[in-house]
Amino acid sequence: MKLTSTSPNLLDMQAPMPSESPSSSIVVKDEKEKTIPFLRQLTEMLQNNEELISFVPGQRLPHEIIHGKIIVHDRNRVQSEVLPIYFNHASFASLRRQLSYFSFVRVGKSRQSGVTYTNDAVVDLPDILKLKRRTATRQAGGAVKRQGQKKS
Repeated sequence: MKLTSTSPNLLDMQAPMPSESPSSSIVVKDEKEKTIPFLRQLTEMLQNNEELISFVPGQRLPHEIIHGKIIVHDRNRVQSEVLPIYFNHASFASLRRQLSYFSFVRVGKSRQSGVTYTNDAVVDLPDILKLKRRTATRQAGGAVKRQGQKKS
């Protein structure tokens, strides 16, 4: 079935832009700027599951920067209920590895209920979308060192 319109007003109508979606609380200002899918999914997961995994924003003070934190409140429920929705797996180890690729580090080594991850480049949630994946560099002797890692 072919639809035709003789009204010029219908032809002048434009479809809404995809970035103008009301359901998105983080808006990318430049549509040409691409974000990494893992980071988009991570920010969405942090916004929608605050009781299980949350983001605590930091602050930019005149003489100090307090970094934002990702806090995992219930690892088992994140693994079974949240990860399958946002990623193609239910493995907390895989999430931890991905966070490491983007230079997130775990704070503390205790087996407490709330595990915390920070990144020196993240103060607010939108900062996560600006992150770049670490790259591997060769050291003397052929060892591979990931950029951003401390020497051991």
